[in-house]
Amino acid sequence: MGAHLSLKRMAQECARGWALSREDHQFATLDLLRGIAALAVVTLHFRRQLGYNLLPHSYLAVDFFFVLSGFVLAHAYEQRLLSGMTGFQFLRIRLIRLYPLYLMGTVIGMATQTKYIVSGGWSTLLEVASALAFLPYPRGQWLLYPFDGAAWSLFFELAANAAFAFLILHLTNGRLAFAAIASLGIAAIYFGSLEIGNSPLNFLGGFPRVGFSFFAGVLIYRLWQGSTWRPALPLWCVSVVLVLIFAVGKTATLGGAYDFLAALIFPLIVYVAASREPSPCFRPICLWLGAISYALYITHLPLREAADGMAKATLGASLANGAPWTGLLMISIAIVLAAALSAIDPILRRAISRRAFRTRSALAG
Repeated sequence: MGAHLSLKRMAQECARGWALSREDHQFATLDLLRGIAALAVVTLHFRRQLGYNLLPHSYLAVDFFFVLSGFVLAHAYEQRLLSGMTGFQFLRIRLIRLYPLYLMGTVIGMATQTKYIVSGGWSTLLEVASALAFLPYPRGQWLLYPFDGAAWSLFFELAANAAFAFLILHLTNGRLAFAAIASLGIAAIYFGSLEIGNSPLNFLGGFPRVGFSFFAGVLIYRLWQGSTWRPALPLWCVSVVLVLIFAVGKTATLGGAYDFLAALIFPLIVYVAASREPSPCFRPICLWLGAISYALYITHLPLREAADGMAKATLGASLANGAPWTGLLMISIAIVLAAALSAIDPILRRAISRRAFRTRSALAG
């Protein structure tokens, strides 16, 4: 009976958290695009299970996320930062927002690598400690976050967030434009593409990558806020343009130049999408896709490894790889689990926030 009441109370808390987070929610079209971008990343990382790379340029979804982040955070926090909120207070809010789901993804990733952790030495313990501390720890040539590979972008997200918060008094529109253009130029000259920042080999490239997209997002928000121009393109049109950018195959003629062309289009897409809200009947779908997007993004790689291991154990390697129905099943499971985790996330964030407040009060006393 007690367990039943606890489950019922948790369900009520989840529903309450969802309702509170959706009240007076703006930019539902941006939620739709965020969900589409998250699904695009999932198809890229599940291409072996699907047997086909549906969206070859979907790694650019990360750049689209950075633009969205700059736009939305400028909307939510710029005036608060200018009115007295400190950079540390802002970063605390961001860490509470990002860490719980990151931790869930990391724990799932650790569970899939139990043998490696148990048999490892001091370096493995350092990997685990770094992962729990939200810090990168390079393993080999490819992994910055060995237990949750997608977390590399969160590191650069937080770096951009810190720059935004602590430099806000100096970020004029001209300086934002200069920072964005200079970042894009550095990425073009020194790296030649935007598929950078995600491994120890090109780690430094993550700074100009996020530098362009995030600060372009902040600038686009300011321009959007100060203008009356609100293009009324249909939602399907904006969504199709985004998907087509991800769907174009890699060509020898364009090479890395395609990445930079796409990056320049993303701020315009965000401006247009922010200007158009979905119809009341379609709005809940947009909000739901936006709500699960972060959970799906940050947990899909460890979930893929877990599902891949189970599929190989039950179906055999020949059936587990390259069978589209297997890949679709795995992606469906990842979406369902992401939806469940996103419902729990507000409860965890409130618990962490209350605990942090009690700790701060105790220290002050």
